[in-house]
Amino acid sequence: MMADMMILPRARLGPACVLTALAIGCADIGPVQAQAYPSKTIRLVVPFGPGGPTDVSARLVGRLVQTALGQSVIIENRPGAGGALGSKSVATAEPDGYTLLIGTSATLGVVPALMKDPGYDPIKSFVAVAKVADSTSSPTPEPIQAS
Repeated sequence: MMADMMILPRARLGPACVLTALAIGCADIGPVQAQAYPSKTIRLVVPFGPGGPTDVSARLVGRLVQTALGQSVIIENRPGAGGALGSKSVATAEPDGYTLLIGTSATLGVVPALMKDPGYDPIKSFVAVAKVADSTSSPTPEPIQAS
């Protein structure tokens, strides 16, 4: 069973960031307006070539997200190394919510298990946002032809 997931890069927070957040939270600061999301184009990275099932799922999701949020969504196919290249590009992107990955069991399970260093950690590098699809496949033998 393979599930496609929309994933964000995990924010890199250290102790200094936590202390800063506490200090700001305790300070007497007036109301602050948060920037509306999304305020710029969203990139949806597909770590496989165009035309496959993951790409088709991403394009459907991209269209729905674009309609719902009123912001452009660009589908970026980044194939290579079994999906590791595209996944690494999202893992190292700014964790601002504008670069998303369509992750699969291959990119989040198989590649990290088979490669010494795919350039990302499937647990620490990403945060799951939404389940996009389930896909099951089972090999079936060709029918035997009687001669």
